Amino acid sequence: MAKGNPALELKHHVLNGRLAQAKRLLSDSGLSLEDCADDDGHTPLHWCAQGLQTELEKREATDQETLVFLIQNGAPKNRQNALGETPLMTAVRLAVLEPSRAEALVEEMLSKARVDPCRADMSGETPLMEAAAAGLVGVGRILLEYRANPLAESSSGLTAAQLAEESGGVEFVQLLKSPLAERAAKEARAEDAAGRTAEDQQRFSELRRETQAKKFEQTLFGQKLKPGLAHDKDQPGKPYAEYGTLHDID
Repeated sequence: MAKGNPALELKHHVLNGRLAQAKRLLSDSGLSLEDCADDDGHTPLHWCAQGLQTELEKREATDQETLVFLIQNGAPKNRQNALGETPLMTAVRLAVLEPSRAEALVEEMLSKARVDPCRADMSGETPLMEAAAAGLVGVGRILLEYRANPLAESSSGLTAAQLAEESGGVEFVQLLKSPLAERAAKEARAEDAAGRTAEDQQRFSELRRETQAKKFEQTLFGQKLKPGLAHDKDQPGKPYAEYGTLHDID
């Protein structure tokens, strides 16, 4: 254990489910979980996911208990590490060790921590893609239940279905054709369409504001017109023939 470094001490406590020691450390050191991370950018929730590598019999608290403790103490939920991995992605990638145990933690992350099921890493891969490549049907089903997007593409243009097919995951391919996956895909399309509509509305609003600003400038400073449109050049407000105001426009 790294004595003298509160963040690394906390990491060891979290990895081993030592919540009593973690609580005491937070109280004594004043450490903020919001700003806490190791050299690889792993946050307390990443450490919680990495705890899947510690045998359950050697832990003092369960994975779920550790997760709840960290959430209650303000640990960030979707912050990415140096590779762009969220805590959820870390949990999914370690799920091959003990799938059923990982499924329980993944569901707890989604239900209680409300982590983002669609946040991709630096290569554009999502947790669902990772589950598909590893053939983790149980994890994939949970992700779809919490609206993971089965239509998302990685930076190399691969989808979860393609990754499942490439890895020979017949059962996962069937999962992605199920009503559950169809519902998730339908909602993803609706969100995408709503996003485009919102962008269009924003562009229209910006254009309207620009038009109104131009009209205001024309009213305030006068508009340059063609020579001869201004009459009575000596009249106040019309000193030059080539300039006029909006009142000169027929």
